[in-house]
Amino acid sequence: MSAAYLNFKNNDIAQKLAAESEINIHKGFNNNYYMNVHGLEINDHFQSLTNYGEIVDGLYIMAVPFIGGLNPDYSGLDFCDTAGARIADCMMINFENEDQKAEREVV
Repeated sequence: MSAAYLNFKNNDIAQKLAAESEINIHKGFNNNYYMNVHGLEINDHFQSLTNYGEIVDGLYIMAVPFIGGLNPDYSGLDFCDTAGARIADCMMINFENEDQKAEREVV
């Protein structure tokens, strides 16, 4: 799992903030700047990601305290409904892909 980071669109602004404030900003290996925010790195399907952006199989993060830094508006029944639907859809796609893979191995 990886800590959550937000990518700066403008490196000049990131450099200025890094020099003038106490915001936790890091320069990546690709020369982009990233701000560390509270929580864990997830994708749009709430799957946990590694430091390299790879999906951690079978691990979905719905606990708001662990993802609130990415979007502090994560709360309430609307969030739970949307998050649950995205996770269920993603899991169904993964199961279908596994079934197809197993069928190819049998044939």
